[in-house]
Amino acid sequence: MVDEHVTARVLHILNEAAALDPDAMVALLNHRVPVNQDLVQKSPIICLVGVNHDSMGVLGLLNGICSDGKPAIWAVVDFEEGTDVITKVLRFERIPEGYVNIPFKLSAP
Repeated sequence: MVDEHVTARVLHILNEAAALDPDAMVALLNHRVPVNQDLVQKSPIICLVGVNHDSMGVLGLLNGICSDGKPAIWAVVDFEEGTDVITKVLRFERIPEGYVNIPFKLSAP
């Protein structure tokens, strides 16, 4: 279940931070930390399950705060071509119903 009040507050703060210091938000979103299987399996924090290791980023943590493991917020971003490196954060949005575990939305197709 998504806590809409908490989600609205988190969105407001993220968008304000992106407007005040976009470079800091890009750096923050590009940072991930390794996690163990207990965190992946027993926590509402949304983690990236990888081939060599599992990790989490700030959006996974914030989505865990906003809900019980269902994604609530995504970042609308630009990526470096051919990579998963974020180069620009345009804004943060509430994820529409029906999407599953998608932390980022490309700014343009």
